[in-house]
Amino acid sequence: MLPLRRLSQTLPMRCLDLGLAALLLASPAPAWNYVTHRVIAAIAYDQLTPAARARVDALIKIHPDYQQHFLKDAPSDEAARARSAFIEAAIWADTLRNDPRFYDETLADATPTPTLPGFSEMGRHTGWHFIHLPFSQDGTPLEPAEVPNVVTALDRLMAEFARPDLAESQRAYDLVWLIHLFGDIHEPLHCADRFSASLPKGDLSGNLVFVASGNSPITLHKFWDDAVGADTSPGWVGQTVQEIEKLYPAPRSLALAGDSGSPESWAQESLSITKKDVYTFGTENGSREVPIHLPLGYQAHAQQIGQSQAATAASRLAAFLNLRLK
Repeated sequence: MLPLRRLSQTLPMRCLDLGLAALLLASPAPAWNYVTHRVIAAIAYDQLTPAARARVDALIKIHPDYQQHFLKDAPSDEAARARSAFIEAAIWADTLRNDPRFYDETLADATPTPTLPGFSEMGRHTGWHFIHLPFSQDGTPLEPAEVPNVVTALDRLMAEFARPDLAESQRAYDLVWLIHLFGDIHEPLHCADRFSASLPKGDLSGNLVFVASGNSPITLHKFWDDAVGADTSPGWVGQTVQEIEKLYPAPRSLALAGDSGSPESWAQESLSITKKDVYTFGTENGSREVPIHLPLGYQAHAQQIGQSQAATAASRLAAFLNLRLK
């Protein structure tokens, strides 16, 4: 999601037109897209041990939004229903941005909403979805990443989830966030912010860079959110899961041992990908009127990276759950 507090502070300096400012403030972009988060969750679920899968299924069922949100279009078969609920839980954290039950605690005038049964708190946690690790291609001075962010959120949630004395209701809440954030941290542009002479306060993870796409330009950030694909037709998730699992079979040691690094190292990996593979067109930013035309082969390469990152995110999520839910 876009860091709204920082955006509101920097818009005047960027000389953005009012139309763009209103669009960005009104519609914060989700991390990856819904179908990609579902793909990651599906692959991770397939890699769970029987013991971890049984615990996960039980935890999902006690989440307060299990009936209303996670069982959407779920099949009647018990095993398929459990898998479907896990997959649907992957997008829950993004839906909070438009859920009136929750409030944006990052706003200066934030008013907490009532704490509902089953929830320990009602924050939207918009800052948990990304980390703005700064870099520059032209020597522009950098600014440090803000906190909280996806690294600090994952560090806290993973440590809390590992506590044996944690209440199962809190573990269920944490699980749904973990399913989502393991995906977010592997989207390259959710871990980077390019500072340049024309955007000295950063490009908000590619949200201020416009590229040509079909008949209308989109932000570079959205381009990469959709890198795995954006087809919402029935069966697309299943087909894509099969393709990725065939291309990137999970290393057995990674899936079962859980020795897969830390959120900090994962964010640095995403930053490295951003530097090497995202901004290959140079220091341009483009605009809605004159967007950047991406190099030949860029889209196919982005899709390959997206699929690889999705597979990695899924294996690391499964590894963590297998380790902690024995």
